[in-house]
Amino acid sequence: MATQNRFVLEKFNNIPSPAPGQLRRCVDRHELKELLETEFEVQEIFSVSPRVNRGVMRLVNSHKLNWLIRTLMGNTVDRLKERMGLGWTLMALARKRTTA
Repeated sequence: MATQNRFVLEKFNNIPSPAPGQLRRCVDRHELKELLETEFEVQEIFSVSPRVNRGVMRLVNSHKLNWLIRTLMGNTVDRLKERMGLGWTLMALARKRTTA
């Protein structure tokens, strides 16, 4: 399952307000886990696609800076940002609970 990461969208990105008639409800990793735990055994929650356009994280995610870092170190920095929960998208790996 995938959903937008509310923490990253609210803290580090300029996201316009929903248009008339558009619904938007983003969750953070704790809310996602709570929503899933009633029916699923949550194996893992992680983030992917670290992208921001506001604050100090804008510099950290600069294309020029990240190109240089990737050239020297590969995708290590992107993986670190994802593990820190700074990815635009939250991914959940869960297994349906079975009733005995």
